[in-house]
Amino acid sequence: MASRENMLRLSLSAEEISALTDQIIARMTAVGDEVVAVAGERTFENTIAPFARMDREMSPMISSIDFPMHVSSDEAVRNASSEADEKLRKFSVDFSMRQDVYRAVLAYEEQRKASGVELAPEAARYVQKTLLDFNRDGLQLEGEDRKSVV
Repeated sequence: MASRENMLRLSLSAEEISALTDQIIARMTAVGDEVVAVAGERTFENTIAPFARMDREMSPMISSIDFPMHVSSDEAVRNASSEADEKLRKFSVDFSMRQDVYRAVLAYEEQRKASGVELAPEAARYVQKTLLDFNRDGLQLEGEDRKSVV
């Protein structure tokens, strides 16, 4: 069951924004590493669900560090928020280009299709959109084709 606690924080200090940014990056990295490290059969629970939970958990946290750059009267907070936003954008690009994560998600989807397992419509759409994002980033390509996209 999902927590009903509101994780959105609108009164963070510059230091708290910086610390929260580092926590978000560490959490996202850990989730990616955990999914890649799965040994044995890939399932929705060990391959896809961690990313869905991460998205749900990280969204209010990311908004908490992004929002102050638009509204804070404190210049230090606005600057910290802007710097955090830039840092997260760069990290997100790197994270979205992780070939090992792409291969893990693709392996799950191939196993699922081969076994005939049906997903709920929301779960199927999440998997489809995740793979679409990877494909738009060129991760399905090899060699020179991939280099031309990246």
